[in-house]
Amino acid sequence: QVSFDVVAKALYRILNAPRSATATLAESLSKSVSPEFVKWAVSVLSAMIASVMACLLSQPGDVILTETYKGGDSDCEVEIDPKKIGCVLPAERSLGEVSRSIYARSGDRGVVNALGGFF
Repeated sequence: QVSFDVVAKALYRILNAPRSATATLAESLSKSVSPEFVKWAVSVLSAMIASVMACLLSQPGDVILTETYKGGDSDCEVEIDPKKIGCVLPAERSLGEVSRSIYARSGDRGVVNALGGFF
């Protein structure tokens, strides 16, 4: 929500900035399109930009969380307690250990390829 508001505010600032001695971009646009369309277009563009930003900024954290809690036959045991069914990691790993694991998986391809699950 915050990124949407920031982007929308920036777009409105661009629209209301003086473009010439006589008119702003918003005033020029209002001659050819309705104000409702401008509001709709700003909302859609703000939502699109905010969603891309959210995906790009949250993806590295998702990779780290996935690597931290990654299950598998050797990593995970299923608890018998019916109130608590799930994975139990045999040992907690530090952020450094998780990061090294992600980097080691990428080999010589680089860190960007290590984050490639999303792309």
